[in-house]
Amino acid sequence: MVVIPERKILEARKKLLVVQSDIYRCTLSLQCARIEASTAWLDRAFSFIRSTYPLMMLAAPILGFVAVKKRSLLRDLWVKGLFGWQLYRNLWPRIKAVIAKRRPRTSDH
Repeated sequence: MVVIPERKILEARKKLLVVQSDIYRCTLSLQCARIEASTAWLDRAFSFIRSTYPLMMLAAPILGFVAVKKRSLLRDLWVKGLFGWQLYRNLWPRIKAVIAKRRPRTSDH
């Protein structure tokens, strides 16, 4: 039987591609499992919100009244929390950019 050299090369490349495909498939399934594990809390949070939704609808007007009341501790906490949240949303992207610039870049050699 005559073996064509090009055919041997193509068969070797095919085997290499099959192995690479298996590696990529395993990597993808691992990443999916990691994403699933890190977002598992969302199901619990949504089920909690769904179960307490009627109670929240009843409590919202009362909390709104208390928040508007003058010199209310809850109102002060709400204002401070809102300010902190806005500050966080403004500054966090900048902080992440500074941190990213400080990290040493690794090269793939």
